[in-house]
Amino acid sequence: MSKTYLGIEIGKSTIKFVLCTKGQVEGFFIESFPEDFVKEGCIVNWDGMAKFLKQMLKKHKISCKNVALVLPESVTYIRRLLLPYMTVEQLKVNLPYEFHDFISEQKEDYIYDYALMELLEKEEETQNPSYMDLMAAAVAKETIEQYRKMLKVSGLKLKIAAPPSCAYQNIVFHHMVEYSLDKKMDYAILDIGYETVELRIFTEGKYETEKSIENGLKEIQELLLEQVHMEFMEFLKIPNHQQILSEEKYMTIYETIALEVMRVVNFFTYNHPNNTLEHLYCCGGGAFLEPLLDVLQDTVGLKIKKVSELFPNQKEDQLALVMAPAAVGITWN
Repeated sequence: MSKTYLGIEIGKSTIKFVLCTKGQVEGFFIESFPEDFVKEGCIVNWDGMAKFLKQMLKKHKISCKNVALVLPESVTYIRRLLLPYMTVEQLKVNLPYEFHDFISEQKEDYIYDYALMELLEKEEETQNPSYMDLMAAAVAKETIEQYRKMLKVSGLKLKIAAPPSCAYQNIVFHHMVEYSLDKKMDYAILDIGYETVELRIFTEGKYETEKSIENGLKEIQELLLEQVHMEFMEFLKIPNHQQILSEEKYMTIYETIALEVMRVVNFFTYNHPNNTLEHLYCCGGGAFLEPLLDVLQDTVGLKIKKVSELFPNQKEDQLALVMAPAAVGITWN
């Protein structure tokens, strides 16, 4: 298996590239593409995106061909399953039936895969005492073929493909292994993006749920364009940007986001009274908005940190882990 992967995450307006060798980030780039390439999270101009990818590989002098691709959540189905212990061959037969309530098309038109989270033993004596805790995913074969063809035109090879939740699961597992954590911890990761804010919760280190909050950075971007005529990421480079972002009209947006996050966290803690949730790990462009982080700290009741703080020893990975955690995590397959 290759030791070097190019992690790619295609968003609504930007594409993130992360070059990783043996789990270490060697290069990180973000590029904006034309607005008509992606609609509602899905690529609609495959030829245009292929040409754009090829241009970016040349621009950044990327020679790695093996791609670990973050698939949009909108084109995948993901489930946590508890199944009796079975062989790989038996799983291939049974997995499609676990998605029959979600997939209306023919099951043969989909690709199914899984990650083994844990082997469990039932306390009582039964004929089949062993169980498998799985994170399973399904994606249409046609979708994978479209991505494969697009990457091939760009001179790339699709080696790994999974939705963001799987990439974040890799990050959590990587943290647990890296620091030899004997105690299973609960994690909450908040991706503060342009269109949406995504909160994912991992119970005892295993993916449990996610919540999409529609109020992202878009409204802040629109206000900035009116006030200082600058794009969000460019605006963050000016010296007094935090002062401007502390004005009341921005604080109202932060409070709306924080209240939605608080509701999800409170629901989780109510249903898990013995939880170990202490931190809210933030990523995405919003992780650089100090006033927003302060409001989250005051509202949610958890200590606010950046995702990069999970790996303080990996100094060279810090920016990539905050801005493109899924593109990093997908290479840690």
